[in-house]
Amino acid sequence: MEYKLDHGKSLLIRVVSMLSRLVDRFSSPSLVREDPARYGIEDEDEDEDDSAGAEDTLK
Repeated sequence: MEYKLDHGKSLLIRVVSMLSRLVDRFSSPSLVREDPARYGIEDEDEDEDDSAGAEDTLK
């Protein structure tokens, strides 16, 4: 049982270190990125307006 835990921990350490190196390699300040967006809150309001308009056109 202890062997499985040690093996799992060492595997996790290897994966995290690989991912950390990938992030360091590909996250340079010269990369173009999207502006952060808030999803969900504004989209819900738009969906309600769209559904109300669709119901009005069906009548």
